[in-house]
Amino acid sequence: MVWVEGLLWVHDSKSQRILLYGVDNGALVLRASQPAPAAGVLGLAVAGPRKDRSIYVLLGPSGARSQASIARLRLKSRLPFANF
Repeated sequence: MVWVEGLLWVHDSKSQRILLYGVDNGALVLRASQPAPAAGVLGLAVAGPRKDRSIYVLLGPSGARSQASIARLRLKSRLPFANF
């Protein structure tokens, strides 16, 4: 999970979704939910200037990958809700 401009980004490994939470009156409130950008997500980070923000995803080994790897994805093209 990672905080980005007041939103908590969480990868839910059970549902394979990226969830964004905001805080309203001291409580976490779900703002958006989107399928994970790739299978096997182990962790994530969000970085870069607002107009060119990227998500860095740590991917575990799978049939296509013999070892863990990091993928850089542009938010506007992969996660449509992340246009902040």
